[in-house]
Amino acid sequence: AFTAHQAESAQKHITESGENANGRYVRFDDGTQICIILTSVTTDSTMNYVEFDVEFPASFLNTDYAVAHAWYGGFPGRAGAFTKHANARKTGSITGATYTSLSTNFTSATRTIATLVIGRWK
Repeated sequence: AFTAHQAESAQKHITESGENANGRYVRFDDGTQICIILTSVTTDSTMNYVEFDVEFPASFLNTDYAVAHAWYGGFPGRAGAFTKHANARKTGSITGATYTSLSTNFTSATRTIATLVIGRWK
């Protein structure tokens, strides 16, 4: 028997989408929300980490959301890790997120970090 794809059901339609100064977001009928945020950071050649804040383009219902960060654009991959924990997790932002290089210090430059956040809006 043929099973319809979930996107064809009433539970997977886009309710709202938008963009503002903080980034882009998509809200689905089932309560799922996806936000994409680009954050400009300046790395310092005397440090092996960079700290940054992320303001969401739309608030989440609670702090039970998943977060992924990645370098955006032409920055070559450097061994390191984005922190899973930040100083404060709120429904509208994350403050104190950190990327730490596992090898050497950065070169001084301005780069962009892309953040993807998936959670619930209702």
